[in-house]
Amino acid sequence: MDAVLDARRHVLVSGAAVPAEQPRHAQAVRLVARVLAAELEGRVVDLESHRLLPPAEGAAAEPERFRLDEEWFGVFLTGAGPGRVRADTYGLHRFGAPELVLRDVLYGDLPAAVDLLGDTARRLYAEFAAETARGARTVPVPQGLTVIGAGCPGCGTALVLPRRNGDGVP
Repeated sequence: MDAVLDARRHVLVSGAAVPAEQPRHAQAVRLVARVLAAELEGRVVDLESHRLLPPAEGAAAEPERFRLDEEWFGVFLTGAGPGRVRADTYGLHRFGAPELVLRDVLYGDLPAAVDLLGDTARRLYAEFAAETARGARTVPVPQGLTVIGAGCPGCGTALVLPRRNGDGVP
């Protein structure tokens, strides 16, 4: 990341599209960024997920079939009291989907919390994509989830995932 921050110049590649045009639009934007980075011997930073992408060249870096994986969103942690954190996704909003949040997660439960956020993100996105493909303008909030403001800059809303019990276990 230091090499990116210390670079003499930066090129911003961005795009805007309605959720129904995703994920193809996001893939196209990242492909253009990867091709430019390869030509300029640079690196790609995904500003939506706040991540440095692994080096790759051209179309091989963006597979034909889309799969929502850890390259498309990040999980970020903030303190939530002694021995606990809040875990937020960053990057789902680019698809028009809300971010996801787990509150008051015990440090020892972090691996499970990150796995839960990833699995939920993939399932939520699949539902969201199916609804928008059918022409839905909004997707109902799944039962048992609360809507709050998202933790990531530029994100709109987030869904709080419930815990099984009050001890911080997701």
